[in-house]
Amino acid sequence: MSMMTTDATYVSSNWNDYVSRGATFYFYFAPPASLADSKSTTYIKGAKDSEGRVLNGQYDYQITIPAEVPARRFWSMLTYSNDTGAYVKGAPNVGIASNESGLKTNADGTVTLTWTSKITDNKPNCLYVRPGEDFFTLFRLYGPEKAFFDGTFNLPNIKRIK
Repeated sequence: MSMMTTDATYVSSNWNDYVSRGATFYFYFAPPASLADSKSTTYIKGAKDSEGRVLNGQYDYQITIPAEVPARRFWSMLTYSNDTGAYVKGAPNVGIASNESGLKTNADGTVTLTWTSKITDNKPNCLYVRPGEDFFTLFRLYGPEKAFFDGTFNLPNIKRIK
């Protein structure tokens, strides 16, 4: 409940819930073996671009999600601040999911997502990043299927837009 009242920052005017924040992110990034092989939800973390540079809101980035994602229910992409471990402050949306009605799909069934600090109404599939702030991503598969577990599914690298 405290996460909901603080918009997932774990901070309020009179406290910083570092214990809950630490526990939450421990289970995201270092889950017990029983959760790491979970059939319900699996995460792929992105912290660097295709050339090995830390993701930073000074630049724009793109990724094209393959048409066939091995997720029985749906997939989502979320963006987090490296500084806080929470969602990017001021973001109009914190993530994009394949089951959203406004998602724009390419003609071949792929989906191109863009990270930018310059979101406008005419830029579909955009995730906000703060200028100069390092960030990371979590690609979630809800109901991951065999292709994820056997390694035949590979999420493409995030590319900095020149």
